[in-house]
Amino acid sequence: FTAVYKLGQGEVLEGKAFDLRTAMDQTRRVKDQAEVNLIKQLAQIATHGYNKIHEVLRPGITEIDLQLAYEGEIRRQGAHGVPYETIIGGGPNSAILHAIPTDRVVQEGEFVLVDAGAEVYDYCVDITRVFAASGKLSSQHTALYQLVRRAHTECIAMSKAGVFWRDVHMHAARVISEGLLQLGILKGSLDTLMEKEVGSVFFPHGVGHLVGLRVRDTGHAENREPKTYFGARLRVDIELEENHLITVEPGCYFISSLLESAEVQARFKDDINWSEVEKWKGIGGVRIEDNILIGRDGNENLTIDVPKHIEL
Repeated sequence: FTAVYKLGQGEVLEGKAFDLRTAMDQTRRVKDQAEVNLIKQLAQIATHGYNKIHEVLRPGITEIDLQLAYEGEIRRQGAHGVPYETIIGGGPNSAILHAIPTDRVVQEGEFVLVDAGAEVYDYCVDITRVFAASGKLSSQHTALYQLVRRAHTECIAMSKAGVFWRDVHMHAARVISEGLLQLGILKGSLDTLMEKEVGSVFFPHGVGHLVGLRVRDTGHAENREPKTYFGARLRVDIELEENHLITVEPGCYFISSLLESAEVQARFKDDINWSEVEKWKGIGGVRIEDNILIGRDGNENLTIDVPKHIEL
């Protein structure tokens, strides 16, 4: 117990203590039926919260207003709190991966990205949805959402026992790179773009993580030297097993700090259509996230009832 506690405080375990913690993690990451039932209840609580956001969202409301609406609703529905600081970003702020809600006012015709969960007794769900602030989306907004939705759907379909998580991540990277190529944002051959990891400028994070017992569930502390795949260091670099619970959350973003980086512009000067990028700046980003219970021959989406209010 002492060894496990110390690891939680950031200390590094060695020898038998490390082996014990790893064995415990590997046991805990397999969810039993009681855990699954509790997580499903949390998903229903979160559903109420996301429906509340849809109800109050309108141009003129602030990101903080949306945070208060969501967190108040899940509390009323029985959540003890949130498992991580709620992420809400409107317009260009939707491209900030961990956007802290601000008093920025939501504008007509923009995306609002909400990454918010619900927690009871350290069990939780971790969900992301994107909303249209008002009216019909522009063709650019629609194309970006469709691209991420395709990656999300295909990555869920391939998430099952016996699949290596890095392969799911690489599939998301390929789908997003192909989509950006078709939109004229990238140029060249898809294979070359993948080899050079050009798409990591627009998809700079891993495709998901273990979840359920706290937002970063057990299962990656033993990975002391994470390898990089397509620009992302994967702490979860494992073979999926039956009853693992993992998030699937591909995203695509137009992040100013990356797009305006002299280093990035020099490195990918021949691979990114920079004049086309100018037309997309300010649109923000899209991420769609669900919590997937791995099965022997398939999976179950435990957060499927949380509505995706953008219908294509």
